[in-house]
Amino acid sequence: MGLAPDVKAAQAWCEAFVAARPSNVTRLAGLLPARKRPLFYPAYCAMRLIDDEVDEGFLGQGDAGRAASRGAMATRVEAWRSFALDAVAGTYNSGSASGDDDTIFTAMNASLGTGEMGPGPWNGLADAMQRDVEERPLATWGDFLDYTEGAAVAPASVFVYILACDVKRDGSSRLSLNRDCADYARHLAIFSYLVHILRDLKADAERAPQHLTLPDDLLAESGLSKMSLQRAARSSDEAALAPLVGTIAILTERHHEQTIRDLADLNDETGGDAAMLMGLAEVYSQQFDAIRADFGRVLEGGGVVDMATVDRLLTSGSSRS
Repeated sequence: MGLAPDVKAAQAWCEAFVAARPSNVTRLAGLLPARKRPLFYPAYCAMRLIDDEVDEGFLGQGDAGRAASRGAMATRVEAWRSFALDAVAGTYNSGSASGDDDTIFTAMNASLGTGEMGPGPWNGLADAMQRDVEERPLATWGDFLDYTEGAAVAPASVFVYILACDVKRDGSSRLSLNRDCADYARHLAIFSYLVHILRDLKADAERAPQHLTLPDDLLAESGLSKMSLQRAARSSDEAALAPLVGTIAILTERHHEQTIRDLADLNDETGGDAAMLMGLAEVYSQQFDAIRADFGRVLEGGGVVDMATVDRLLTSGSSRS
């Protein structure tokens, strides 16, 4: 039996949504085997949708706007969580949500809803979004790592599942790994997250302080606060930023080393199906090398790995699978 018309339309919408947002991650979608793409498209759409609503729609407001809309945004995140959990369990009913939500979760219900992913990543991301909505401070490095479990590790673990699972002829997916997906995804997620922070430091500094996700203790060790970090980044004050960049670079290198070990294990377990993640790790590794070589240039928007190189690295990783 073929897919219902509403499911086909929903999957096509999700595919178009992903195609319109080129990035390191969305480029991986086109390298996936065709049978796995219906799992990726709605998962990416769902995560991108709620992240944009919180980051751009809510945190992008001024103090008064955020205070006035905080309750409604928290309610929205919980509604998203409920829809996502239903969809991944295969119990979402088309029409339960409205607009883009209904389209995305209809597609997800038909793909991931027949698999073994479970609720973990979706609860993790929703928890991180709620932390953003509450604007709970990141006082320590431990707080930062706890936040990244939902904000970065959870989405990455979804992709590990998609890469590692076996998709049956009926579209259902099964997973057989020695460890939880999050264990393979964790260090790659944190490594790439830290690279993004360093790469986008000036751009983030141009926004409000609530967009900065570095913990207070790490800033204090570097002689900075959020406000002084913003001033230094906006003025490209490399001397003021150097201690912080050095500290983050050390932490980033540690996670990079573990990333390589974890991905090698995952690739062995999946018979090469996860090799494209090695390509993705190499993209971020080259970006990290550029940051360490000339952070001033990166501050001014240079030193970014060009898309042709990204495609070559990702394709190289995929060809090993």
